[in-house]
Formats: sequence, structure tokens, C-alpha cells
Amino acid sequence: MKLLKKLFPDSSGKREEKVCFTLLFQGRTGSTYVTDRVNAHPNVTMEPEVWGGWGFQLQQNELSDHIQKQHDWLSTFYLKERHYGAKAIGFKTKLSDVLDKRYFMNFLREHQIRIILLTRRNTIKLVISEINAQRLFDQASTWNLMSESSRLSPFTLDLDKFNEQLQWREKVEQWLMSYCTILNLPTKIFYYEDMLSDSQEFFAQFYDFLNVPFRDTIGKTLKNTPNDLRQVINNYEELLDRYQYTVYEPMILDA
Repeated sequence: MKLLKKLFPDSSGKREEKVCFTLLFQGRTGSTYVTDRVNAHPNVTMEPEVWGGWGFQLQQNELSDHIQKQHDWLSTFYLKERHYGAKAIGFKTKLSDVLDKRYFMNFLREHQIRIILLTRRNTIKLVISEINAQRLFDQASTWNLMSESSRLSPFTLDLDKFNEQLQWREKVEQWLMSYCTILNLPTKIFYYEDMLSDSQEFFAQFYDFLNVPFRDTIGKTLKNTPNDLRQVINNYEELLDRYQYTVYEPMILDA
């Protein structure tokens, strides 16, 4: 039975249609902020990273058990839980934390679950944000900035390590995009940069995709890495020289 057309009883005993969705992302694309705002909407239930870290924290002898846990969780969340009052239900996950990607693909297809892909256009800033978030975690044990008092001072970027991380992240983003394309499901791509430039329009489109009315909700997290990279790294000019005349130069200049 396709979940998009599956009818669930609400608290009054009536039957109503619910939109089911999955938000796919990789880190530093604004997913925590999006989750905060979406969960403040009275008609949407969106679970956070229920499988957070499973893709790299588990030992080999734990995989089989946790694969089954993911299978069971999907079935329970989408097929058995009632989510009273919600007109759209979903959760977010990094694709790297999905342990059985073939099963996951088949489950999404079978139930025609809508796909939201959250990503960024500017991979230079994305990777610098990753590095800056690791600095914040090392100091404050949190990946997200919740208070201005925790904001870190600028740092000197190791350009060689940065380049390795940049090339790896490019591959990961291509992998994620390819997976979503192969799913061939109703899909909408949302860009972090659009959320920064016009959050109302961003969430208006987000809620439209979920068939719920717009609500101007509020998120809790703050932007950890300033948009102007000159405020983030001490060796900005070196970074600019390193990528001069490449596709990355405009990403560095963009403020």
C-alpha cells in the first residue's frame, strides 16, 4: 500500500491523508535549523537523526543487528505510528548512516515517500563549516552554535588537508545526488543558500511540497560560520591564491 495515499485515523476517529517524506542530507547543510522550524509547525512531525553516527560508529559484529533495527524502525514509524494531528510525517538521515541502502531504496519506492534533498551550492564554505563545527565540538561538545558566547575566533586553515576534504565532499555530494535521482520519486532539492537569502520563501516551498499551509516558525540554532570567509580564516588570501582560476574561486569571493 502506498503511504502517500494511506489513510490514518486521527484522534476523532476520522480518516485523513498524510504525506510521508524523508529528508536526505550530509552535514553542515542546515538540517538542524530546518528540523527545529519544521517541528514547530502544528501539522508536521519530523524526527531528527534517529540513526545518527551509525555509518561510522558501529563495529562489524554490530551491523546485522542494527540493520534489522533500521528496517523495524522504518516500518513502525511510517506504517504503525499514528502521528495524531500531523498532515505530513518524516525524518532526516545522512545517507552514510543508512546501513542497508538497497532495502532503504526499495522501501522508499514501495511506499512512494517524497524525498527532500538538502544541500549547498558552495562546497568551499561547506567544508570550512565542517572544519569550524569540529572546532566547536572539540571545545563545547556540540556541533551547532546555540549562543553567541560560544562563537569561536578565526583560525588558520591547513590548505592541504582542506583540499583533501574538499575533494572527498564533492564525491559524497555527487553520490547523494545520484542516489536521489535513481530513486525516481517525487523529489525537491533545497539549498542552504536559499534559506539564508529568503527563509520565508524557502519554507513556503518546503511546506508546499508537504501539502501543508505555510507557518512562519522559528529555529533555535545560530549560523556558526560567517558568510564572509575573511571573518573565519586567517589565511584567506592564501586560500584565494590556491584556487585562483578554478570553479572554486567565485565560491571563496562570495560574501
